Amino acid sequence: MTVHVIYLKLEGYVRMWLIHHYGKKGQDPISFPKWSMENDVMQDNLQRKPKDWEPERKDGCIAIKVPKREGLNRDVWCYLPERILVILRKTIMRHFVKDFMRFIATPNPATPTYKQRIEDFMKKNGIEDNKSNMETLLQIRVRKRHLFEAPPDIDSKANKAHKGCCYGRKKPPKKRK
Repeated sequence: MTVHVIYLKLEGYVRMWLIHHYGKKGQDPISFPKWSMENDVMQDNLQRKPKDWEPERKDGCIAIKVPKREGLNRDVWCYLPERILVILRKTIMRHFVKDFMRFIATPNPATPTYKQRIEDFMKKNGIEDNKSNMETLLQIRVRKRHLFEAPPDIDSKANKAHKGCCYGRKKPPKKRK
């Protein structure tokens, strides 16, 4: 049986993370779980492959198995256009960042610094421990932390945008005659 794959260019640390989570025996091609967002993106956008098209493996790419779609032959329906590959890449990156930030935000007295938490994350998720990966993950933490922090409470009296609303009032305003 032929394995139908697509190749997606990703950063090294994300490739290692994907292979650790979704690869069998730590190797590619990987396959996403049946009900995952990545699998849905691929299934919903499969197209008939163009004539004389064959997937090419380039440097920095990971092989992903084409999911089976009911009623469609994988020999014919195994192509994703470039715009869908961009969406798939964004979905994978969003999943990675969410997993990474969840791990970093979890309190752990054994690893009090962010650098130690990142090293622990890299070790547990099969990411090679080198200076480049460490610096990249530190930058992701700095750039994305505002997305995963709890928003500060809004003071309705101090914020002019809430001037006309009745939040925080004890009595409704008096009606004029």
